[in-house]
Amino acid sequence: MYLYWYYPVGFVRNTTSDDQAIRGFLIFLFLWVYLLFTSTVGVPMTDLPKFWSFMYCVSSATYLAGGIMSSAVANSKVTCANREIFRMAFTGNLTCNEFLAAYIEAAGGFVLNPTAQSMCEYCPLATTNEFLDRFEISYHTRWRNFGLIWVYILVSIVAGLGRYWVFKVPKRRCSKRA
Repeated sequence: MYLYWYYPVGFVRNTTSDDQAIRGFLIFLFLWVYLLFTSTVGVPMTDLPKFWSFMYCVSSATYLAGGIMSSAVANSKVTCANREIFRMAFTGNLTCNEFLAAYIEAAGGFVLNPTAQSMCEYCPLATTNEFLDRFEISYHTRWRNFGLIWVYILVSIVAGLGRYWVFKVPKRRCSKRA
């Protein structure tokens, strides 16, 4: 991402020659941290390695994205666009609903023409909750997520003030009396 963004845009020519390398390296670090911060939100926790599963749980982005997504799109019915519908032919004396029942039980979705006996039309999502379940996002945890974001904010404020007190606030020096 860095090579495809930093050089073609011309940022390398936008600096003076004496600080060009350090600015480029700093941009690389910012992009790297950004990608580390955002890379776990769009991947289900079950698909992540053990370390990243831990990072998924401690990242505030998980609770922010989960709270926003659950509040915005949960509990809604999905209407598939024409290009999202899977069409499949099958043979036998079954209806589409009977033919796809086991698959729908495992994967979700719904059949658009349940009584058809030759060409099935299948939409992979029936409700937005099926999509949110893939990322372990639930409408019932929206207020918990909101509270956890505030915990992250308050812990950051306390940690910042604590660091300020430790490193910047003058301390009394003990004087030795003779």
